[in-house]
Amino acid sequence: MPTISVDKYKLYEALGRKFTTAEFEDLCFEFGIELDEDTEDQERPIVNGEQEPPQLKIEIPANRYDMLCFEGIALNLNIFLGRTKPPNFRVVEPKDGLLQTITVSPEVAKVRPYVAGAILRNITFTKDRYESFIALQDKLHQNLARQRTLVSIGTHDLDTIKGPFTYEALPPKDFKFVPLNQTHELTGEALMAFYENDRHLGRYLHIIRDAPVYPLILDSNRVICSLPPIINGDHSKITLNTTNVFIEITATDLTKLEIVTDMMVTMFSEYCAEPFTVEPVKIISDHNNQTRITPHLRPRVTHAEVDCDNARAAAAWCGKSSGFEVVHGLLDRLMLMLRTDFVVGSDDSGAADDVKPDGYWIEELNEDTFFHGHAAAVYLRLGGKEQRIGEFGILHPSVLEKFDLRFPVSTLEINLEVFL
Repeated sequence: MPTISVDKYKLYEALGRKFTTAEFEDLCFEFGIELDEDTEDQERPIVNGEQEPPQLKIEIPANRYDMLCFEGIALNLNIFLGRTKPPNFRVVEPKDGLLQTITVSPEVAKVRPYVAGAILRNITFTKDRYESFIALQDKLHQNLARQRTLVSIGTHDLDTIKGPFTYEALPPKDFKFVPLNQTHELTGEALMAFYENDRHLGRYLHIIRDAPVYPLILDSNRVICSLPPIINGDHSKITLNTTNVFIEITATDLTKLEIVTDMMVTMFSEYCAEPFTVEPVKIISDHNNQTRITPHLRPRVTHAEVDCDNARAAAAWCGKSSGFEVVHGLLDRLMLMLRTDFVVGSDDSGAADDVKPDGYWIEELNEDTFFHGHAAAVYLRLGGKEQRIGEFGILHPSVLEKFDLRFPVSTLEINLEVFL
């Protein structure tokens, strides 16, 4: 799972109160994320002559791309806490009705066939917002975009370039431009040599290096905005003074292209003069019937069988340690949230079942699935009725071998139907 570092006290400010470490850990657990580290009492690095402020390092589930930045974490926790309602993200066309366009050349199908675009109008950047904006792109590139192989993001100061735009593919010898933060022009071939040993960009060169043509985003004056997935041009770079941001995203996977586009605009549209609005871009791609307007930001309807989803809760821990205490702790936490007390199990006290307190308990379990002596059955007494509702323990080595697992695994599974 990706780990996101955020300024501790700025996050608390965004959430409207200060938390103790224990309180924030509980909040994270209840929401479904995990506080990995609080650097408050650690030796922190000196950045530009000042000590880095305390950071909260938060583990985010791999499918929560909307929480890969400060803005997403603050927004989701505020919604969870009831401090704000989910925003109504809106796609708003310009007043003159004339959309910016990106016309796609058929040649890009050889390297990177898909593109999307969006514009954030009248956005206000601060140093923190700007750094978060760049950091989100990096996180999306590292995770969902699989090191830019599936998706790459380019962001530009719209006031320095002029539409309509084109998405083309040209031989590496046939174009040149000034790369980001450089001062001299390079052809595609020269750029590959220039960044060969670059610690940051060198690892992406292989994605297009051997292709017969390289993908390019150009404006109407033939200014090269970017060479995806490698680098943007210096001409259109964004700064703290940028107020209109043109976002172009290229991809080899259409589904992930849409996800990344949505994440980029929803996370930072709150800083626009009209919060949570985005200006769409028309993609003209007649050769493959992909002409469309992006983004659409339409809610996605998901259908699920609630009775099936609620039937059982299951979890597995895999790591260098067995994790037995982790799944045991998870059981206790689940029961706490279900307001079910831990009690002593069946006894010989002679008390009638209907006067014994409701609650759950565990008993040693000897089954071939689990390592002997390291498993327990979970029992529940509810309304005088006792029943086994699940089990947890360390999986037996023979089970691990069947699934080609090389590390110890502990699992927990309980039936939730009895609580419904």
